[in-house]
Amino acid sequence: MKKLKIATLGILALLLILPASLKAELLFSTSQNTITITGSNPKASGNLVIPSTINNLPVTSIGRYAFQYCSGLTSVTLPSSITSIGERAFWACTGLTSVTLPSSITEIGERAFWGCSGLKGITVDIANSTYSSNDGILFNKAQTSLIAFPGGKTGAYTIPNSVTSIGNGAFNGSTGLTSVTLPSSITSIGQETFSRCSGLTSVYFMGNAPDTDSYIFENSFNLTVYHSPDSAGWGATFANRPTALWFADGLLGSINGNAITITGRNPKPTGDLIIPSTINGLPVTSIGDSAFYGSYELTSITIPNSITSIGEAAFYGCSGLTSITIPSGVTFIGSEAFMWCDGLTGVYFLGNAPAKGYGVFGGVLGA
Repeated sequence: MKKLKIATLGILALLLILPASLKAELLFSTSQNTITITGSNPKASGNLVIPSTINNLPVTSIGRYAFQYCSGLTSVTLPSSITSIGERAFWACTGLTSVTLPSSITEIGERAFWGCSGLKGITVDIANSTYSSNDGILFNKAQTSLIAFPGGKTGAYTIPNSVTSIGNGAFNGSTGLTSVTLPSSITSIGQETFSRCSGLTSVYFMGNAPDTDSYIFENSFNLTVYHSPDSAGWGATFANRPTALWFADGLLGSINGNAITITGRNPKPTGDLIIPSTINGLPVTSIGDSAFYGSYELTSITIPNSITSIGEAAFYGCSGLTSITIPSGVTFIGSEAFMWCDGLTGVYFLGNAPAKGYGVFGGVLGA
């Protein structure tokens, strides 16, 4: 087969090492006797292998936007000659599932892997002196800066205590991310860090409010920011998102006037859970809507006498509960509060019958 060559304004082309049905031309430029990969024509797909040399010159960098929108690209092999990856080099490569960075990489541009919604992990050669990876997440070598969270990772994530800063767009587009816990060591968060994280509902801060801008949660509409009551710099909102309290024992809550409403727990409770009657000198008077929704590993709950109301779906689906004692102070129980708690065999009321919504014990045998 004849090799195609293109020379236009210093841009050359090389045939990619791909199956016949996926062949494309690798575009590059030459400067100071080194090669920068600038893209491909047509867009790269399948398994992309970047050569270490072209025309006997070392391939040292992947240029800015080089493979943006190459949605058919599934894997990339980078040679040990590569020292830099440009800004947004693999932007929106939605089919890319894994990336391995060689020891030679010393510079990665901002948002290099932004929008890679299928990316499950980034691996860095242990000999790399600039970058490292932990659980597939990209950090600087000392792991004091979190650079990129793969867009295809799902569930909850706790940032290591060593981290002090989070880079621009680090979590951008991680739609499967549900919650993030940030250690007290975090002092700065970059622009658009948690933007477009549509599945993100909870962000937990263990320390004071960090330096950031108002756009870190842009287009992430469904989240609440939780913080410790004894930390500083917080208000009713943070970066345009509502805040609530995260107490030392993991309970979540909000202050209404001079009383506390329990709104959940991080992580979800297992085994026995005791709700305190006071927290930081304030009475705990209510359990909020959906507070322990789906906590199926919860086996018992102790509700204090200070509680006056239990919200809608507060214990919905807590199938591990076998009995509940409702103290005499409770005057209202919301709809579906104990729905599908199908392990319940007894509910004991210590006071008068409270007002209630519909289906409080729906789905519970004998209710």
